[in-house]
Amino acid sequence: MDKVEKRGTRQIIHRHAVLRPSAMPLSEQTRAGKAARARAPRSAPATWTPRADRPDPIGLLQAGDHNRLPDLVPIRYGRMLESPFAFLRGAAAVMAADLATTPTTGFTVQACGDAHLANFGIYGTPERNLVFDLNDFDETLPGPWEWDLKRLAASVAVAGRANNLPDNACADAAYSAVRSYHESIATLAQAGYINAWYQRVDAVAVLDILYGGSRKQVRRRLARAGRRDNLHALDRMTKVMDGRLRIVDDPPLVTHVGTLSSIDARRRCCAATAGRCRSTGARCLIATPSWTSPARWSAWAASARAATSSCW
Repeated sequence: MDKVEKRGTRQIIHRHAVLRPSAMPLSEQTRAGKAARARAPRSAPATWTPRADRPDPIGLLQAGDHNRLPDLVPIRYGRMLESPFAFLRGAAAVMAADLATTPTTGFTVQACGDAHLANFGIYGTPERNLVFDLNDFDETLPGPWEWDLKRLAASVAVAGRANNLPDNACADAAYSAVRSYHESIATLAQAGYINAWYQRVDAVAVLDILYGGSRKQVRRRLARAGRRDNLHALDRMTKVMDGRLRIVDDPPLVTHVGTLSSIDARRRCCAATAGRCRSTGARCLIATPSWTSPARWSAWAASARAATSSCW
């Protein structure tokens, strides 16, 4: 049980240190934050050593396959084989297992749960403003704030390597991401609920930190995003059949039950596209009947373990 202490209208839960900003003055929050450094010094994240009893990364990935469609699992693994960054994206469970052994300050938040770089993007708000923010919350859960930040920083460094940037540039990029988080949290801590709620990064402001070809590319994406709406997606993903709207099949990922649900049908689709998923271009391991053979699985596992060591 958590120890609960009441001070007037304030309530402090000691074990998880769940602070209620509206009831605790900023000065007390600051003192609580500094006191938490005894549990997790700021220098602690600088090093990480795998534990001797660290779970096998491949075993962790396989453990998550029980609630997936079996004939789509090979497509997932094919995507992850594309690069260390692609492996990092698909291996949230592996990184979570590693992070679970690291010290934290004990402050629990509603974490994204998978805050890697590719889960940030541009989208429209209900007010039809384009903003830059997290856009994937299917892994959200209460957890240490440090986990989101570490996954973001790791993904920035791995993405830099994937773009052939030197190690010092990758380190600088990761440091900048962490520093920006620090500065933003410091600002939001002094804002009221309403101001914090409406805090946002306008997509146009992203252009200010870009230059050259990157700026032109993002400008084109902003122009396309401004023209899209739900009706655009409806036209692209559906068609009228027998007077009713029906989702358009896009095998092997999007199919109606009973039409392309068998692995043989998906294999034929992938074989027809040179072993790559027509929707994403990713490698598809079901293009050959032997993808589940012990030799094929061992080869994939060796590649995946190598990718793990390249990610973090």
